[in-house]
Amino acid sequence: MADLFGANQVRMIGRRISEFIAGLFLEGNSPSYNARYLAYLCVDGEWRRFVAKNTRGQEFAIEISLSRKITEGQEVFVLNFRQPGETSCR
Repeated sequence: MADLFGANQVRMIGRRISEFIAGLFLEGNSPSYNARYLAYLCVDGEWRRFVAKNTRGQEFAIEISLSRKITEGQEVFVLNFRQPGETSCR
């Protein structure tokens, strides 16, 4: 993910993904509401397109999907990123 946003991993730690992807979350809402909103946007593993900014402020297109996994009886959600046209995710 750090390569995608033009930063090393150390510079990405502690920063919110919404700093890089416009419209990913709705401003002023709780984290649980934002999680439900993201799950709604990425229903059935569909890829959704957003506009992102790298650490230099340059905009680029990005696609996001949400995967649901169950590990040891616990539900886990994984946010997948890719640039349009890619077949693999990050």
